[in-house]
Amino acid sequence: MEFSRSSHLMSQNIAEYSPIGGVYPGSGGTSTIYVNTVPHTWHLSRIENLKTGSSVLFEYKNDGIEFYKTNQAWGHGQISNQASTVMIYTNNHIGYSNPDEISTLYRLSALSKVFTKKWSLSKIVFPNGVIIKFVSSLSNQLSTNESAWHSEGASFYLYEDLIKVDSYNTRNNLMQLDKILISYKEVDQKEIKFDYTLSNSGRLQLRRIQGKAGTDYHNLDSFSYNNMITLPSYGSRMIDHWGYFNNKDFFSSVGSPFSYSKMLNYSTFREPESNTSSAEILNRIIYPTGGYVDIEYEPHNYSITRGLGSIANLQSNENAGGVRIKALKKYAESGILSSETKYEYKRDNSNLSSGVLAIPRPNYIELNNLNNDYFTFMSEGFNPTNYKGGNVTYSSVSIITDNNGKIIQKFTNYDNGFNDLSPINSTSTQFTAAFKNNMLKRGRLLSLQNISESSFLISKDSFFYEHDSNLLQPDQVRSLYLNGSSHASVIDDVFHDRITGKQTINFNNESSLVSQSSYSYESFGNIKEQTIYTSKNEKIVKQFKYAHEYSSTGLDRESRGI
Repeated sequence: MEFSRSSHLMSQNIAEYSPIGGVYPGSGGTSTIYVNTVPHTWHLSRIENLKTGSSVLFEYKNDGIEFYKTNQAWGHGQISNQASTVMIYTNNHIGYSNPDEISTLYRLSALSKVFTKKWSLSKIVFPNGVIIKFVSSLSNQLSTNESAWHSEGASFYLYEDLIKVDSYNTRNNLMQLDKILISYKEVDQKEIKFDYTLSNSGRLQLRRIQGKAGTDYHNLDSFSYNNMITLPSYGSRMIDHWGYFNNKDFFSSVGSPFSYSKMLNYSTFREPESNTSSAEILNRIIYPTGGYVDIEYEPHNYSITRGLGSIANLQSNENAGGVRIKALKKYAESGILSSETKYEYKRDNSNLSSGVLAIPRPNYIELNNLNNDYFTFMSEGFNPTNYKGGNVTYSSVSIITDNNGKIIQKFTNYDNGFNDLSPINSTSTQFTAAFKNNMLKRGRLLSLQNISESSFLISKDSFFYEHDSNLLQPDQVRSLYLNGSSHASVIDDVFHDRITGKQTINFNNESSLVSQSSYSYESFGNIKEQTIYTSKNEKIVKQFKYAHEYSSTGLDRESRGI
């Protein structure tokens, strides 16, 4: 594989373009000194067949500038002196570093726009003459064509290599994929067209997919959404602890001044709301035959919380932000229910959720002096950096079919041996970024149980992975964190974590039948051999050979590496 990049020269001093300092590109302020080339985006540009030398090529196009918004609030104050509190929560906070010096005037904005350069895949070229083109255009949706520079009183940040941006002419370019065109030897063979619900006051929603073979379009799938509840504009502060819409904003509801006692109530405005978490979510897929499937959701919940190296069992269910699938209901064209699949997220023989709260509720306030008389507030919270990813992860998911049979799936998770761990050696607790990361080992399927409608266990599959084996020598990433005389050290084992074995047990009224499989891999990660031991003690070995292992140079598909 070969990768390319887009690069520009990086300014030596990005602070030259601070909105507080009043120096903007094109404003005649201090000139920029360019000192280095920094890659902006890496693109997969070519995949080469080492046997034939033929390549699959990837082409990209630059779609201009795109930005996203963040709306934060922060401040500090003295608990015993309410008048000392300074809170930045508006888009035009004016203050003085020194009230006696007008030259110390500054402006801060709670709303920020973060710029990035937008790239999209435009073409894939295959060596046999097949070309796939991706046709996109500027969409008509919320925030498209919005002025980038300081509109709404926003501050701005330049992401990666974006240094010089035309301060007044730059617009937000939010693109939409219009078509996928497939041709063979420059003759069009197939077209896939995407239609959207377009509104400059709402988010882009895919409405319909159409196909074209010859001259006529035909409908494929159509989609509908929960638009009974609409989302706010981008950059809203009406979000819960995990970023889901909850229709609450502390600073719009509670008047200033924001004393310490008032700020203690801030977290209650960040609690999740089950009704709003599913706003504008996909809720129906309509098939070209006229049948459709309805998707029902329910709030995430959990009964276990995790810390760095620790697990707490709550013995009760608590709701978290966001939703999960509760049921899929399939209907015939006539509107008659034809099948229903339900999903349960429970521990074995219990009504307790199998969910683990992977990202706990943040701490929004910290006390920061010896007598705890001063506080600092951040709406982003003060959580350690290892709290990332999905806010709730599930160790067990049951799939219930029409006949009330059940398939129970178990997964690796924080609560069954795969939590992140503290550094192996540390002289300080200040290194919140230092932890042994087990992220790549979580989410693996551990077992699959097939249970009949009469609750009889029919079969059980168990799965084993590279991380289960003590014989493997994984690659290791070693990290050392230093701050003066303090240090923390971390060793992370890095596995491809391919499946190495599977055991299947089939049960009947009198006995059980056991079969086992093991897998080995070659240096490129392809499966090389599968060994199967059947319930009759038979041994079956399957070996796999790939095109690059053949020495022939003919024109057949095998020789050409296809």
